[in-house]
Amino acid sequence: MLGQQITVEYFDQNETFKSLLPRSGHLVRELSLTDWGAGWNLLQLDEPFDYQHKVAEPYVFKNIHITHLLIKSRWEGFAIDGDQPASVFVLLVPDPLICGDENVSSKDFIHVCWGMVHT
Repeated sequence: MLGQQITVEYFDQNETFKSLLPRSGHLVRELSLTDWGAGWNLLQLDEPFDYQHKVAEPYVFKNIHITHLLIKSRWEGFAIDGDQPASVFVLLVPDPLICGDENVSSKDFIHVCWGMVHT
């Protein structure tokens, strides 16, 4: 599975993010999150993008250069590298270096939408 080329398309939960997908890349690492468990996959994007993340009210944003997505199948028993498309959680990775830590949690990422992946 590592090294495999994957494409992530938009599925649901954040219409404003829809215009930034689809994105393709290759799987570079498997991760476990301390609060959301194992089975997460780090996807290095072929074409990184900039994302304006809302960090405070009213309307304070921070520009983040996104080079990686963190994805995990939403469907029990469906692998993201299988023959059939699978629904996934899509999290932005603001800093890929955090993925090397042992105590990485969902709070280190930005959950933006649900997606569909295919190979």
